[in-house]
Amino acid sequence: MKNPGDGLDVLRAGRRPADRLRHRSRPGQEVLLPLALAPGEEAWLDVDLPPSHDGLLLRPDGTQIRVTGWAGGECVGRVWVGDRPDFSGGDANVLWIPPGWSGLTLLVRGAAGPEVPELRVLRLESSD
Repeated sequence: MKNPGDGLDVLRAGRRPADRLRHRSRPGQEVLLPLALAPGEEAWLDVDLPPSHDGLLLRPDGTQIRVTGWAGGECVGRVWVGDRPDFSGGDANVLWIPPGWSGLTLLVRGAAGPEVPELRVLRLESSD
């Protein structure tokens, strides 16, 4: 795994530190990716973030999911993966976490569509 200062940090099953991604409803429980959800089903995830001077970008990858993120008590955005409504402005595939904000909480919701809702990978990148 590379740290965000080196470019890319990928969180996926069997390839990440056990303390990086936790299911909120059961503190300390490791979430194994891929995380499959039924349409309309939700899961809360807590992600420990490394220190960053430039902010971080989080790119979720999967099918038919909506990911909403909160950091520092603020909503940092929503990303739809799979079929989604049209967006304008910014990068619709990424959540930006400002510098110095620690901890990230994600609400992952399965959406109806042609594929099974599933969160496969969370990519954490430096924003510079």
